[in-house]
Amino acid sequence: MSRRPRITALVRWLPFAVVAVNLLLWSTGVVDGAQAALLVVVLEASLLAVVLAEFAAMRVVFRRARSRGAGRAQAALVSLDACLPPGMAFLVRQELTVMLALPRLLRRSPRIPDTTTVRAAGPVPVLSCAVLALAVPGCVLSPLVGGPGWLSWVLFGVSLYAACYALGLWALHGTEGHLVGRTQLRVRHGATTDLGLPLTGADSARVDPRTHRGGPVSVDGDTLTVALFGRTNVTVGFAHPVRAEFPDRDPVEVTRVRFFADAPEAAVAAIGAALPRKRP
Repeated sequence: MSRRPRITALVRWLPFAVVAVNLLLWSTGVVDGAQAALLVVVLEASLLAVVLAEFAAMRVVFRRARSRGAGRAQAALVSLDACLPPGMAFLVRQELTVMLALPRLLRRSPRIPDTTTVRAAGPVPVLSCAVLALAVPGCVLSPLVGGPGWLSWVLFGVSLYAACYALGLWALHGTEGHLVGRTQLRVRHGATTDLGLPLTGADSARVDPRTHRGGPVSVDGDTLTVALFGRTNVTVGFAHPVRAEFPDRDPVEVTRVRFFADAPEAAVAAIGAALPRKRP
């Protein structure tokens, strides 16, 4: 696409704007259903080159993410940035990230020998249970709501969506954790980020509660931060820069990583046991 961000954003919004405008015209009675459908087909056909170019860019980003070690679902989420406007891509990616995690509730995480799992769910289990406590009664009681019939269906749909979202959020953060092996630390953010860092170059690990105002996974200078709801409580330092590879951006070298753990003291103890021993 164009190197000018504003033009690129405008072109990416056009296919969605065509559908939105036609829905508005149909809902206000300016055109009937057949005319609105015909307008959508004609206008979208005129934008066919734009749509094809966006899907081609999406395919390139998908393959690049796969070559960097991302799974199919993770690569598909990364590729959304190539074809959707930034705001829409962010919203769609957040929803799909949670919903695609639902199958993890039915799978058992494989046990890796000589590896300690550090849980990093934070307040997610409590939050999920609170949402389920409201959503499940909504699904059960929605048929008893008086008024027009569509109101019961809307209440049922919203309650069912909330229940699925709560379960997906639990699956996203409650079924995965950081992994501490003999030679490698794998820092995870839910089920979407898995960064492997060599412990052979690590020289310190400490409990270090902090508040992070950036994104959940960000790099600031030589510090990699993997936060959960804006919080980290473990810091691992490296004697020399280590390489961190991402599926959606270029690799970076860092000398410090911060992340969140449910039991930071246990996480530090596990990492400390794996640190190379210094000779006297």
